[in-house]
Amino acid sequence: MSDKFIDVDKVFEEKNPKVYRWMPGFFMRYLRRIVHQDEINQLLYENQNLYDTDFCEDIINRWDIS
Repeated sequence: MSDKFIDVDKVFEEKNPKVYRWMPGFFMRYLRRIVHQDEINQLLYENQNLYDTDFCEDIINRWDIS
């Protein structure tokens, strides 16, 4: 997977580069983990060709939502 749809580091760096430089690495790793960045990016990458209801149906089936 080469596409990153969600990139927490990039957002912080673009919004305030000075603060980003001083932000500890463990905080950024924690933030990526609590927003499930890798899982969401993987999901979006695998379903990038689905739209509207097809995308929603795949999510419902994937997570076994009833």
